[in-house]
Amino acid sequence: MRSKLFIFIAMMAIGVGVFGLLSPNESTAVVAEVKTVEKPAVLYKIYRIAKSQVKKGQVVNPSDLEIVTISESEAHSLGFDDDALFDYESGSVYKRDLLKGDTFNLSYIAEPSSPEYIDTIISKNNVPYPVKVSLDSIIGGVISSGDNIDVLALTGDFAINSELSPQNKEQISLTPILTNIKVLKVEQDAPFISRSGNSEQMENYLIVELDRKQVALLTIAKKIAQIEVHKSIGNYLPNEIQANSGDVLPDFKAIKELRASEIVVN
Repeated sequence: MRSKLFIFIAMMAIGVGVFGLLSPNESTAVVAEVKTVEKPAVLYKIYRIAKSQVKKGQVVNPSDLEIVTISESEAHSLGFDDDALFDYESGSVYKRDLLKGDTFNLSYIAEPSSPEYIDTIISKNNVPYPVKVSLDSIIGGVISSGDNIDVLALTGDFAINSELSPQNKEQISLTPILTNIKVLKVEQDAPFISRSGNSEQMENYLIVELDRKQVALLTIAKKIAQIEVHKSIGNYLPNEIQANSGDVLPDFKAIKELRASEIVVN
């Protein structure tokens, strides 16, 4: 009887020990609370073409573009690791054709100050030709890149005074050489002091677009006449911008020399 009691007590002790091992003490249990911190998404801003299409040589207009936000992975696939927004010079042109939705970056444009600008905008089979002009020979306001001009030749005695005969006055004329010529670029040199030392002047060059025949005409005109530049204001006939001193001085009549086309012997 006594042995059975000892066995019962031993089994109870073993049971209590096992229960203690399987049930951790709440005072010693450590509850680890894991907090997951999500990193904010990295986003970049880029330009994309908003219009249906832009052409090579077309002037870049802010309305052509839209700013879009893309993910970091998409930016990396396009070769960006930062925002791809940038400033560009006024008058910059596209170097290639682009379609709506195309990514737009600085390498796709030619700025007026870049060496490739003229080659980008000039038409096929035409050449750039520099025309040196002074501010007082530019008629019709300031001329900018992309404007059209008329080139005229002023011939005759330019230093008109009261001692000139009516015949000499009649020999002064203004004749259009080239009309509606595109200005590719306007360049301005550093100011210099005139020979008189009294005034500071600026030399201006208009880089114009000409074909081969027009180059030949303008080259000759520069040698034999004073070149005047007028800003084109629309379509008109060449005789509307042609004049001579007889139009200004109606009291003087032009003297014409008449020659016989053949000799007749009676």
